[in-house]
Amino acid sequence: MLAFCRYLTVPASTSAPAAVPPVRPRVRWGWWLVAGLGLVAGLALAVHFLLDPWLRRQAETQVARRTHGRYQLRLRELHTSLWRRTLTVRGIDLVPTPALLATDSLALRLHASSLRVAGIGLGALLRRQVVPIDSLVLQAPHLRLTGRRLPANNPKPLHQRLPRQLPGLRLGYLSIQEGQAAYRPTTADSISFRRGTLVGQDILLAAAGAADTQRVVYAAAWQLRVADGQAKGYGHRLQLGALGFATKSGLLRIDSLRVRPLVPISNRRSELVRVALSLPVVRLTGLQVRSLRQGRFTADTLRLQGPDLSFTPARQPPPPLHELVAGVFPRFRLGSFLVVDGRVRAAGLSMAPRAEQVMVQAQDLRLEKAASQAPGRIFYGRSWGVRTGPGSMLLDAPYYRLAYQRLDFSTTGKTLRLSNIGVQPTMSLEALSRRKGHQMSHIRLWAPQLQATGIDWAALTQRGYLKVGELALPRPVLRVSGDGRYPINPRLSVVTPEALRRLPFQFELGRLRIQRGDIWFRYRSARSPQLGRVSLTQLSGTLTNLSNNPRRVRVAPVAVARATALFQQRSRVGVTIRLPLLRADGRHTATGTFSRAPFSILNPITVPGRSARFKSGDVDQVRFAFTADRQGVRGQMWAAYSNLKLELLTEHKDQGVKKLLVKAKSKLVDGLLIRNNNPRKPGQELKIGVIESSRDRRLSVFAIWQQALISGMLHSMGVPRGIAKKTSEASSAPKTMPPPGSLR
Repeated sequence: MLAFCRYLTVPASTSAPAAVPPVRPRVRWGWWLVAGLGLVAGLALAVHFLLDPWLRRQAETQVARRTHGRYQLRLRELHTSLWRRTLTVRGIDLVPTPALLATDSLALRLHASSLRVAGIGLGALLRRQVVPIDSLVLQAPHLRLTGRRLPANNPKPLHQRLPRQLPGLRLGYLSIQEGQAAYRPTTADSISFRRGTLVGQDILLAAAGAADTQRVVYAAAWQLRVADGQAKGYGHRLQLGALGFATKSGLLRIDSLRVRPLVPISNRRSELVRVALSLPVVRLTGLQVRSLRQGRFTADTLRLQGPDLSFTPARQPPPPLHELVAGVFPRFRLGSFLVVDGRVRAAGLSMAPRAEQVMVQAQDLRLEKAASQAPGRIFYGRSWGVRTGPGSMLLDAPYYRLAYQRLDFSTTGKTLRLSNIGVQPTMSLEALSRRKGHQMSHIRLWAPQLQATGIDWAALTQRGYLKVGELALPRPVLRVSGDGRYPINPRLSVVTPEALRRLPFQFELGRLRIQRGDIWFRYRSARSPQLGRVSLTQLSGTLTNLSNNPRRVRVAPVAVARATALFQQRSRVGVTIRLPLLRADGRHTATGTFSRAPFSILNPITVPGRSARFKSGDVDQVRFAFTADRQGVRGQMWAAYSNLKLELLTEHKDQGVKKLLVKAKSKLVDGLLIRNNNPRKPGQELKIGVIESSRDRRLSVFAIWQQALISGMLHSMGVPRGIAKKTSEASSAPKTMPPPGSLR
């Protein structure tokens, strides 16, 4: 032991001992690392076992509290990651309580597959600042709404209703994918879509975002896509193929839109309008979305591609279009409106118009009250241009149909043009007369073109005043058939000068111009089954200054018609008619001439009527002048002719003694009354015929002109004045309708 102690004893030395450095304590970093990892693990376990359930309970509780117990929220899974700053929720169900469903209030059901929130600004959240969030993705939400009574509105905007009194959220990206939605306010009304996607960018849900005029509903941009949409309501069913909308570009596109009424389109009107519409493409560009919240609709172009529209108007006419729009947009402005390759048909209207291959172009539309009556605007627009392919409408429905191959009108050029226009009866002459119950003209009209220029479209659309500078009708062909075995129409004729005063609208026609037209008349009298025929060919003429507007009449009080034609393709006819406008008695004057022709050209008229046959005779010239009014016609005729011989005819049923008496009368009249030459001898004075005939106001103005020519010609031939007058007034119309089938 002593030896060991000695061994430990330091030997003595003359120098001082060396300094020994102090020993530093060893830092135990391993323990700190282990402790940190343990803390993190503890926090992770706390988040997993404590934070996630707490957040789940808080979400469910807050929904119940904020909805006052009307809704319940159930979350199947909720996971958070503080390290990744994410929140993931799966199996989201928001359902109304039975108490809410028992009322008519709007009730919402929501189921979503998942919700993922990434990039949450936890520091800003803890400091109660605007919380930044990178993205929020809601996957496969299914939304169902029922009921129609809206709950009481919350006056606070959305950014003031954030939880925990947060000042705001800033969401970089929002996406709702593969969504479905349905709204059923009643059992008869519904709206739904099966696939929808909504994307928002840079959403600032804060006071600054609400005040930013460059944002739309807090976002810098929104994109919406919807497919397989359906709706039912107001007596119609709607189907939508797809819809796409982007706020940044202002582009709205709708594909495959179909609307069908629950009650088929027909001529019977109801309380609501019925519409059948197929619309392949709708494209709206340049929509200024930010101005919508101020009640202003502003867009560049609305284009409808290939619409096929049929409709039946409601019994009561709708209010003006600007009143319908004003409830949503007090200011509505559209740069241009286009329709390409459309088709339209209107049922329930007497005219039943329809058209195909419709092209429409309108500029600067303003659906506002001020624009409806603004000078220079036509139906709210600065200009309209319409072009169609084949179209038709009924005239004097349902008896006549007007059809055309092409229609063009332009409000800028003040023109209207119809090509290959035709008017055709919809039934036979017998059916037409029987349905009317009296004599009817069976009219067929065709013309290669009808053109109107100088149209005041603004006056027409705003005041119903029809003003046309010129109406041109080149090479028309008119065919008219009649049957004298039916009674005369008991009503006063509307084809008279005085009828201009009774028109329900005012009009002004500067000039009507007809070029090289043909008119063919065919008439069956009651005395013979043979048809009488009259023709006016190569007809050209003008009618100027026709109007029933008192202001216009004071400036130009007389309308003048001038025409020339070939009568029975042999005699050149010229006539001038002067019509003082707005005279209550319809007084007007006519002057005219017939050129050289044989009397035999009258046989196609007189022989079928069983009145007379011209056996010989030639007309050198005929001049006439008469005045007609509501009482009758008076005037004179200067007829120069030679070698006249005629024969009175019996009715086709006359036989025996009656037929012999008529033949004897014919020889007596031809020998004693008829003036065979006028003048009787060369150098003698021409005998002037008196035109005198009473007027039957049931007949048109053309009938009184015919009576004037007949009475004047008969008196020129030597027939006593009274007989000539009576003959011109004679009518062969029976008092009762003929039996069915007897007219064939």
